[in-house]
Amino acid sequence: MHTAMAQETAAAKPAGADKAAEKPVESVMVVGTRKSVASAIDRKIRNATVSDSLVAEDINQFPDKNVGEALSRITGVQLTRDFGEGSQVAIRGVEPDLNRVEINGMSVLSTNGTAGRGAELRELASELIASIDVYKGTTADMTEGGVGGTVSIKTRKPLDFKETTIATTISGEQATSRGGVQPRASLLLADKFLEGRLGLMANIVYDKVYTQNDYARNTSWRFLRDWDFSPEKTVVSRDAALAGITSKAGCAGLPAAQKTACEAQWNDYSPGTPRYGIWTRDHDRSSAELTAQYKFSNALTAYVSYQANTQDERLNDRNFGTDFGATTRLSNAGTAPVYNQATGVPTTAGTCTPVSATATPAGVVVNNHYVTQYTVGNCLNVAGVGGQGAFSTSARDFGLNVKSRYASGGFNYRKDAWEVEGLIAKSSSDYQSQSNNIVLTQNAPGLKVTLDSQGLPHFDFPSAYSPDSASSYTQVQLQYRPSATKNTEDQAKLDFKYRLDSPFFTKLWFGAQGRKATAKQYGAGGYLVSNGDNLTSTADDITVPTANVNQTLIFDPLFTGSAQRAADTQSALNANFSTKYTNAAGMAELINKIRGTSPGTFFSGYDKVGNLPANWMTPSYAAAAPFFDTSHFNYGNLYQAMGTDGKVYPQVPAFGVDERIQSGYLRADWDTEVAGYGIQGNFGVRYTRTRDISTGLNRLQVRRASSASGGYSDYVVTNSIASVDNRYSDILPSANAMMWLVPDLFLVRLGWGKVMARPKIDLLAPNATCTVGSGNPAFGGDGTDDCTAGNPDLKPFRATNTDLSLEYYPSQDSQVSVGLFKKDISSYIMDKVLVKNVDLFKNGTLFDVTQPINGKGATTKGIELTARTAFTFLPGWLGGFGGDVNYTRMTFKYAPGTERLNVLDGTVLPYPGLSKNSYNVALWYDQGPINARIAYNYRDRFFTGTNDVSGNPVFMEKNGFLDAKIQWRYNKNITFSLEGKNLTDQAQITDAGDLFRVNELAWSGRRYFFSVSIKN
Repeated sequence: MHTAMAQETAAAKPAGADKAAEKPVESVMVVGTRKSVASAIDRKIRNATVSDSLVAEDINQFPDKNVGEALSRITGVQLTRDFGEGSQVAIRGVEPDLNRVEINGMSVLSTNGTAGRGAELRELASELIASIDVYKGTTADMTEGGVGGTVSIKTRKPLDFKETTIATTISGEQATSRGGVQPRASLLLADKFLEGRLGLMANIVYDKVYTQNDYARNTSWRFLRDWDFSPEKTVVSRDAALAGITSKAGCAGLPAAQKTACEAQWNDYSPGTPRYGIWTRDHDRSSAELTAQYKFSNALTAYVSYQANTQDERLNDRNFGTDFGATTRLSNAGTAPVYNQATGVPTTAGTCTPVSATATPAGVVVNNHYVTQYTVGNCLNVAGVGGQGAFSTSARDFGLNVKSRYASGGFNYRKDAWEVEGLIAKSSSDYQSQSNNIVLTQNAPGLKVTLDSQGLPHFDFPSAYSPDSASSYTQVQLQYRPSATKNTEDQAKLDFKYRLDSPFFTKLWFGAQGRKATAKQYGAGGYLVSNGDNLTSTADDITVPTANVNQTLIFDPLFTGSAQRAADTQSALNANFSTKYTNAAGMAELINKIRGTSPGTFFSGYDKVGNLPANWMTPSYAAAAPFFDTSHFNYGNLYQAMGTDGKVYPQVPAFGVDERIQSGYLRADWDTEVAGYGIQGNFGVRYTRTRDISTGLNRLQVRRASSASGGYSDYVVTNSIASVDNRYSDILPSANAMMWLVPDLFLVRLGWGKVMARPKIDLLAPNATCTVGSGNPAFGGDGTDDCTAGNPDLKPFRATNTDLSLEYYPSQDSQVSVGLFKKDISSYIMDKVLVKNVDLFKNGTLFDVTQPINGKGATTKGIELTARTAFTFLPGWLGGFGGDVNYTRMTFKYAPGTERLNVLDGTVLPYPGLSKNSYNVALWYDQGPINARIAYNYRDRFFTGTNDVSGNPVFMEKNGFLDAKIQWRYNKNITFSLEGKNLTDQAQITDAGDLFRVNELAWSGRRYFFSVSIKN
C-alpha cells in the first residue's frame, strides 16, 4: 500500500489520516525505472490538481537525452521534432505558445528567434533535471500563462545529497545521416561543508550534435486557376449563395469580387516551389548550473543559482529546385527585347505569350484537381517568366549563436505554522543569426516537373540546359540576412503558507509576484525617414539603409553585342546592394570556381522514396565569398544606420515589447469527511495585471495614378516610430477536490479553473502600412482606404478548464486512470482578419484594416487513459518487466462565426496543435544489473498553427517514433548503456491540407548513443 499519500496542498489521504504526516513534495533520489515510476506516481497523487510527473532514474540519468522527448511520454503531451530531436510540446492539443514552461520557478525563454512564447526544449540538457511535473489543472498559486498546461522543471539542490557526490557520463553519439562519432559528457559535483550547513553543486553538460535532414519539397501550394476545366468543383464556397451555383458559367453575372470567389471553386491545386534540400547542422551545446545552498537553521534555508546554456551552430542549407508562383511560368516566346548596342541596356522590353485561359495548356496534367505535371514555357524575354530564371541551386553556410542565462536566489522558511518562500530571478536569451546564401540561377525552358504518387517532385531537364553545365547559368547572387532577437525577464516572488488548526480549513496560501519582461527583434530594417516636399522625387528624401545585402552578377544571353553593361544604380535604401554584369565566358568561369557537390547520398538509408538524384551540383559559399564585396556582412546596420543626411538613426525593430506583470493570489486548502469518506481540496483566486508597451513602424503612403490607362504608384508620405501602451487584467478563480473512494486505492479528482495566455509578441507590434487612395474605385478599391497592421490592443487567450480524473493505484508502482477534460476557450486570436471602418490612428480617419483581432474561441474536450505497472506477479527474472501505456483522444468545436479559415481555399481549419488520437506504449525491464526500455510514441495528423512561405496553413502528417535503451550496471559505481532514437526511420511530412499536397518530406535518420556512467 502507499506509505506517503499526503501532499503539500490539501493532502489526498484517507479520512482520519495523521495531519502531521503532511510534507512538501521535494526532490527524491531514486535509482532505476521501477523506483522512478513509483516516485512519479507518488508526485501525481500528492499534487494539488490534475497532473503527471517524470522523475530521473538516477543522478544525471533522465529517461531521455532530450527534455521534450521525455515529456512526450506523458499522457496528453504531443511533441514537435526538428532535425530528429524533440523541440516543443503541445499539451492537450494546445499549441506550444499557449503553454507555460518554467525551470525552478523561472520562465523558460524562447530561444528559436521567433515571436512566440513557446519554449525551445533542446537547449535544456536532461542531465540537469531532477523532476518534471506537467500540471493540466490549475491552482491559484501557479504562475499564469498556460492555457493547455504548465510544465514545471526542477533541478537538484546541493543539500539534497546525503554525501559527497561525483558523477560523470561520457557518451559517443552518431546520427546515421552524418556518420562519425561525436562526444557528449556530463559532470556533477556536490558536497557539503560547515558541518553540513553549506552545500555546493556544479552540474556541467557538453554535447556536440551532428545532424542532417534530407528534404523533398513542394514548399507550398497555389490555387492559381482552373487547369482541368472539370465540371466538378474543387472546393465548395462557405458563402451559401455561391455554393448554390453549380456551374462555372453561372458565376458570369455576379459583381467582380463575387465572380472571382465563385469561379475559384473550380480552381485546381498546383505545387508552388518544387525542390530538393539538404540541411546539415553542426551543433555545439553546453550547459552549466552552479548552485550554493545554506542552512541557517532548521527553519531557514537559502540558495543562489546560476545556469548558463550556450549553443553554437554551423548550418549549411542546400536547395535545388524551381518555382511555379504564377501562370506566367508557362508562358512561351513573344518578342525579344531590343538593346542599345553601345551600353547593353534594353531600350524596348521583351514580351512573352501567355498560355490559354480557356483550355488546359500543353504539358499540364491534372489528376483529381491536382496539377501533377507541367512544362516550363520557352520564353526567355521577360525576367521570371517562362523559362527565364526558372531553376536554381543554392547554399547557405552560416553561424547561429544562442545564449540563455538564468540567475536566481531564494529562501525557504518553516517554523511552527508558517512557511515562507521567496524568489528573485533574472533571465535572458539572445539569438543571433548571420544567415547568408549563394544562389546560382539558370534558364530552363522546357523543364518538365512531375509529381509522383506520393506528391514528391521530379525534374526532367532539356538537354541544352543541364544544371551540371556551367554554361546554363545566367545569375549568381550572394545574400546576407542578419537578425537578432533578445528576451529578458526579471522576477520577484513571495509566497506565504499558514497551517490552520480548524475542523475544515487546513492551510491558507497567499502571495505576490512581479515580472518585467522585454522582447525585441531586429532584422532587415531600413526605412524612409522623410519624403521631403516632392513626393515623386527621391532627391530630397532622407533614407536609412537596410542591414540586408545582395551582391549580384548577371549574364544576359539575349544580348549578343560586345559592350560591357555598367553596374546598376542602387537606391538609398539598398545602399549596400550591387548588381553587375558579365559575359558568357565570365559567368562560366565563376561558376566553375565556386561549384561543388551536395554531401553524401541523398536520402541514403530511406527506402520509402525513389528515383531521386544521389547528389547535385551545389555552390560553395566559402568559395564564392572572395569574388564579392562582403564588407557589410556584419551587424553594422542592424541596430542603427547612417541616413542619407549624415545623421545616425535607430533601426525599427521587427517587434519590440516591454511587458510588466503584477500578480497576487489567495488560496485555501480544506479537508472534511462526508459519509465516512475523506474529501480534500483547495479553492482560490489569482489576480494578474498586464501592461504592454509595444513599438513598431507606422507608414503612411498615398496612391496616385501613374498613367492614363489606370495604373498607379504608391508614394511614402511619412514613416514614424510608434509606441502603444495597452493594459488589461484577469481574475482567475480555481477549485480542486479529491476523494479516496477506497482508501489508498481509488481516488477521484475534480478540477475547475480559469486560465489565460498572452498573445504572441509580433502580433502586438503597432506596425502599420496605410495607403490613402487605395479605396478609390479607379484603383480597384471599394471606397474605403486600406491598411495592414498589428494590434497592440490584443487581449490574451482566455479559457475555462474542467477536469475529472479517476485514479486507481493497486500498488506503489502501478496506476490505472481515466481523465476527462474540457477547455472552453472564450477569447481567441485570429490573424489577418479584415476589419472595416477602423479609426486606427484615433484621429477620425477610417480605414479597412487587415490585422489580428480577438474573437470567441473554441471548445476542446477529450479523454485520457493511462495504465502502468511492474509485472512483479511474474516468476523469477520475468518479474523485472513492467509496462506503460497511455492514450489521448480529442475533439474540438469552434464558436459560430469564428472558425479559422484556410486562406488558400477557404476551408475550415482544425484547432491548432490538436491530434485526434495520440498514444505511448513502453515495455521496460529493471532487475539485477539490467535496466532496459523500448518505447513507441504516436500522434495523429494535426494543423501546426503555422503558415508556409505563401501564407498557407501547414499540417503535419501522422507519425510514430520508436526508441530503445539498455543499461548494464557493472557494479554500483559503473553503468554502461546503449540507446537508439527513431529506430524505424520515421520521416516527417507536412502538407497544405491533404497528404498528396505535400509541402515537405523531411528525414533525419536514426541516432545512437553509447555511454559509460561513473559515480562514487
